[in-house]
Amino acid sequence: MNIIDVFSLPYLQHTLLSKYGSKKNRIKINNYFSTFTHQHKEIDYQWVKQVVYIPAINEFMIRKELEKLLNLSIVAFSPIKVDKSYNYNHKEISKLIDERNKKQKDEREKINNDYVIEFLDKISLREFGIFDLEFWENDHSYILEFGWVCVHDDSVDCVHLLVSDYEHLNNGVFVKSKKYSRTDTEIVTLKEALTRFESFVESSDLILGHGLDNDLKILLEHDIQINKPIIDTSILGSILIEGVNVQDKHRRVKLETLLDECKLEKKDLHNATNDCEAILKIINVLQHRFNLKKGQN
Repeated sequence: MNIIDVFSLPYLQHTLLSKYGSKKNRIKINNYFSTFTHQHKEIDYQWVKQVVYIPAINEFMIRKELEKLLNLSIVAFSPIKVDKSYNYNHKEISKLIDERNKKQKDEREKINNDYVIEFLDKISLREFGIFDLEFWENDHSYILEFGWVCVHDDSVDCVHLLVSDYEHLNNGVFVKSKKYSRTDTEIVTLKEALTRFESFVESSDLILGHGLDNDLKILLEHDIQINKPIIDTSILGSILIEGVNVQDKHRRVKLETLLDECKLEKKDLHNATNDCEAILKIINVLQHRFNLKKGQN
């Protein structure tokens, strides 16, 4: 029996649509596959009951074409193994695909569990900080709030700063404003807030936050670059909830969704320090779930 690795075109198309199928991308993906056989006549196609199969040797070429088309990084596809004769019916092909999918799922779960355990292990051995910035909903270049939580040994210190320069700016149309929901809030100038934030970063071995892309971008505009290891828990959330591969770094999960997954209360979110405390609670749940405790080797 001469065994080779193959892909079905419907599998490739379905995988791409499920992982990368924004409205704009769906059109591009569907157009790509609708003309695929005409555009790639050099490929040794095989047809099984009107389903097109292609040798896995073409996977790299296809993936690179799609990465260029969609302008994003795509994780390698997983083939199925078939006899080169392609003497199969639909039932047999479905069985092979199911076996491939189960193996892929088991491998992904192991990799993802190892990733989460490694994440928990990292923070268990360090003094770490969690931060969040809240921006004006009409212009994200205006920082309205700074919030952070410092975890040192068994102590937890929380800071919540309102920026006096922009205290007249309020959210409420797209994002609920919860900036006055705490009793420990300090009102300071933007300059002081930035200075204190830099001190917070320096005191932490590891920095965490949720959905940090814009936060880090705006901090750079204020000449603050975090030169410490950074973990974005929105990526961690996509692994825990959606079960995506750890290489799919473009996937993000909202903080509210991650709180639901951990069965935690969603109270007064979109307050910078409240969000940091919510992340800390999520970490505690995950430590319990994976039977790890802070300080354990």
